[in-house]
Amino acid sequence: MYYGYPSFWPIAYQTDRLAPMETLMLHELIVMETARLLELKRRLGTIDNETLKQLTERLIALLEKNIREAMSLLQYRAVFPS
Repeated sequence: MYYGYPSFWPIAYQTDRLAPMETLMLHELIVMETARLLELKRRLGTIDNETLKQLTERLIALLEKNIREAMSLLQYRAVFPS
């Protein structure tokens, strides 16, 4: 660090916050998993094989859990001053 010179970044990031890129990646993950979840729920009624249906239901439950966890991490996103 160069003492006496202002920091290169206009915002001082806190260590308990996500970087902007991490926040963007979380948003992309949520969008991708939500789209997959909606597609699985839509197709669930057309599955005849009971084993495959149980597997799909388990996958739906896991996707819902992952989405909830990713959304809870967004509380740590970087807050920019206005």
